[in-house]
Amino acid sequence: MALDNLHDRFFKETFSRRRVVAALVDELLPQALRQRLNTDTLDLTNASFVDEELGEHWADLVYECHYGGEPVRVALLLEHKSYRPERPHLQLLRYLLNAWQADAKQHRPLRPVIPVVIYHGSATWRYAPLESYFGGIDEPLRAYLPEFRYELIDVSRFSDERILAFRDAFLALSAFLLKYSRIQDFLAQTVPVLTALLQNLEKVPDHEGFLNTVFVYVYESGDLTVDEIVATFRNASQPLTQRIMSTAERLRQEGRQEGRQEGRQEGKLEAELRAVRAFLGMNMAVETIAAALELTEVEVRQRIDLLQAQGGEQAR
Repeated sequence: MALDNLHDRFFKETFSRRRVVAALVDELLPQALRQRLNTDTLDLTNASFVDEELGEHWADLVYECHYGGEPVRVALLLEHKSYRPERPHLQLLRYLLNAWQADAKQHRPLRPVIPVVIYHGSATWRYAPLESYFGGIDEPLRAYLPEFRYELIDVSRFSDERILAFRDAFLALSAFLLKYSRIQDFLAQTVPVLTALLQNLEKVPDHEGFLNTVFVYVYESGDLTVDEIVATFRNASQPLTQRIMSTAERLRQEGRQEGRQEGRQEGKLEAELRAVRAFLGMNMAVETIAAALELTEVEVRQRIDLLQAQGGEQAR
């Protein structure tokens, strides 16, 4: 499974749980919002305002919520690239317009949207206001610029101590996995923290479904075998290990069934990566590379991300 799709799926499986989003609001959003957002009214909708162009950057989940008695939407957006977009306000403005156009088509009053960007890339994301995109701008001209902000949750900058201090075990383990998801051998490096997080999870009554989601994500995002992951979990918590054994066995069976195809798929991907690297070295544009390799532009960008993760060429 492509890395973008894998992270998106984990994001949606995790943050579709209302308790995780309520914890995110209570732990990570500004106090002025926390005081007025009624997390008891959080309701996951089936709406998505990510169009085809935005889909190259974001995956979203949209919650409705009461803010001081008035309806608002809390949009969680996962930035699934390893690098931050150069001008995120422009993409977010498109996203907000999509949301308000949906209201207008349904003949509903326009509702405020609180964009919450969850980022887990390696490059530092420093928030800058939209007006900074224009350089030095004269005061009267600022009146002609749209003004809005977004909330940035950069999990890659959270210390392990901060993650361990989260009151909600689901949110803590999710933040931990997203923080380390781009490091192939992170599990071996973070056993003490993982042990503490799993032991906290063990105390939560309804943890089993979430635990299986975690196990599958760790398996699919890293390079450890099922047995190696089971051994790590066993060192952390014997009771939790018993609860994931059926999932572990299913993954073993799937691995045996897909083993023959895997070599052919890996060979094709390696050839594409070599070609993309060569074309980037020739300063070819993404759309030109896509046409040459008979891939979509999204697929080319995914391969560029893989090259960056391997220390290859920088994205053009």
